[in-house]
Amino acid sequence: MTEVPEHDTGLRIDPDALSSLASDLLPSMLMLPMLASSLLGGGAGGGHAVTAPNPNAVAALQALKALEGAYGKNPQPATPTPPASRPIASSTKGVVAGNGSAAQALATTQLYQHTAATAFNNLDNQLAAYLTRLAGGHGLDRTALTTLIHNLDTALSKVGSGAYTAAGQQQVHDILAATLKQGQSLVSGTQLTDSEIADAINQLTLQYLYNLNGKSYQGRALSTGSVTTPAAQKAISTVVSELGKPYVWGGEGPDAFDCQGLMHYAALSAGVNIPSGATAQYQQLPKVSPSNIRPGDLIFPDSEFDGGSPQHVMMYIGNEQCVEAPHTGAVVRVTGLPSSFHASRWS
Repeated sequence: MTEVPEHDTGLRIDPDALSSLASDLLPSMLMLPMLASSLLGGGAGGGHAVTAPNPNAVAALQALKALEGAYGKNPQPATPTPPASRPIASSTKGVVAGNGSAAQALATTQLYQHTAATAFNNLDNQLAAYLTRLAGGHGLDRTALTTLIHNLDTALSKVGSGAYTAAGQQQVHDILAATLKQGQSLVSGTQLTDSEIADAINQLTLQYLYNLNGKSYQGRALSTGSVTTPAAQKAISTVVSELGKPYVWGGEGPDAFDCQGLMHYAALSAGVNIPSGATAQYQQLPKVSPSNIRPGDLIFPDSEFDGGSPQHVMMYIGNEQCVEAPHTGAVVRVTGLPSSFHASRWS
């Protein structure tokens, strides 16, 4: 694209405008859908350098800073502050210099045309990688994923340069929320908390809007479920305290255990009565993607399945380690996370 001549009008972001913009934008942005699952790791989104954002682009950057203010209330690290905006161009090719609505509209269109390809490409890749990571060993229907991304791009293209306004940013957020909800149906056995889903929606929204303004976005890795619950922490403490106890078939403690008995005993110590038997613990508890396990989850090695039913179960305690009651003649011990497994979550 031919470079557009620009003139410094001295128009820059007014920090004092942020509070009023935030009061209009944040309530709707924080009313996030209560989804049951979501999605990638890595939050980098590159973009071309844009030297002259228009007035609507300035409003978009203000909205981004308002979003970051909301993120500051999250215990996770805050997202980066956008770099300072350069002066707005008041002259574009074929348009008389000035601050008229025609010049501003053309500047907005040219900014969008200059950055949209990068913004769409980064978002598509981020979303695809995130869903693929969530799916883990269960695999992902590539045709369905392609259709999902195509529909996302179509919806965002209808918003177009309107994404430089607060109303347009809300549309982008809503479109991504709906897309992640649809993406959930493509990923089996994944459970995320509402806050993890909200974080994914917000970060994907921020990445797209940053890139659309010609700026890189270095966000946090999107969570695929890693928070240890208090119940899981208690259960882990229990299984670790039982290390060295003998294996006895059918044992459910406190002096001896078999594999399923140890899991049942540990969960019960945390106030949760899970099913007895490895098969029931696998079939009746919510499934978890292998890429999405967190400490406390039950692990069923693929090598120990018989006709679709697991014959062994262990508890994941983090750092690629599990605790198990393995077999007759052995004791409760720490062992490595299997290379191939299924998982369920009780906490």
